[in-house]
Order: sequence, then C-alpha cells, then structure tokens
Amino acid sequence: MVRPRKNYEELKLFQVNIRLTESEHQLAKDLADLAGSTVTNWFRACAFSKKRPAAKQKLINRKLFIDLSRIGNNINQLAHHANSGNPILASELPLLKELKEAISQIQQKLLEL
Repeated sequence: MVRPRKNYEELKLFQVNIRLTESEHQLAKDLADLAGSTVTNWFRACAFSKKRPAAKQKLINRKLFIDLSRIGNNINQLAHHANSGNPILASELPLLKELKEAISQIQQKLLEL
C-alpha cells in the first residue's frame, strides 16, 4: 500500500545544520530524552515555541538528571583526554569508565521513577 502524498506546505524541504561540542550534543540528547522526543524534534520545538518542550519527569528528578548528565559529560571529556595519550590521566581511565557507568545506571533509575 502506498503512503498518501503530503501537501506542499507540510513538506520539510530545507535543512539547517549546526555544530555542537560533545557536551552540548550530550545535553541536547538528554533534554530531548527527558521530553520524550528526538534531538531534531526537540530543537524544532525549542526554535518555534516560546518555551522548551515539557519534560516527562518530576522537576526534582529532571534537575538531578541534568546535573548527572553534565558530570557524565565532564567524565567523557576527561576520558577522551586520557585516550589521546595524556600520561597524567591514562592510569585513571578505568575509574572514569566505572564512574560513567554508575552515572548511567542512576539516570536509568531516575527515568523509572
């Protein structure tokens, strides 16, 4: 069965590309997840409405989730720095991976509340 054609007004003909840092991208993904949306749809909603899409979590859980995301982003940056051959942090890499996994588990539990 063939899908019906969209009206010309409904077609998304234009593409806008932006560049984000790793931490900005992770934050956008986290916020989109909180809103139950994709990153693309989240950005579209932010751009064309007066407020951000509502999160599907309690406010206190959302703040904690975002704080954990920021910490996780910092850990990712440290791990990337260590993987780039920095001898100062190379010995700490297993601990950083363990912390990142712990944060991911906490975030999953927050999403279940």
